Amino acid sequence: MEGKFDIPDSVLSPFFVLFSAVSLGLIGFTPLGFDLGSTALEFSADGYATQISFAGILSLLILLVAYATNRGDKSGPQPLQLWLVVTTFALVIVPPFAPLLNAFLGETIPGIIAIVIQAGGYYSLSYMG
Repeated sequence: MEGKFDIPDSVLSPFFVLFSAVSLGLIGFTPLGFDLGSTALEFSADGYATQISFAGILSLLILLVAYATNRGDKSGPQPLQLWLVVTTFALVIVPPFAPLLNAFLGETIPGIIAIVIQAGGYYSLSYMG
């Protein structure tokens, strides 16, 4: 629905924020004994290992669901919606590949700012749909 939040977006939005916070290492979340902050994928080269958590993957899946359910014109992506998805996707996926950025965003204040920006992208995409 354009200019409104629909039910899937409303239900998934708290999970997007939660998983984003867990993927940045700001909070821990262990439902039923499974740590969502644990490593799902690991890439290594030249002695450096990049790790992507289960929470990071889940937050990206929720973002893709929001994009899929909020496309007004099914014939092609709207430029602003596509920009919101790409930038929010980048904010979620880039930190594990940039060690300095990952360490910076793992601190409380920068991490909260990153979560607010990611949530803003998600909510803007949801509302525009």
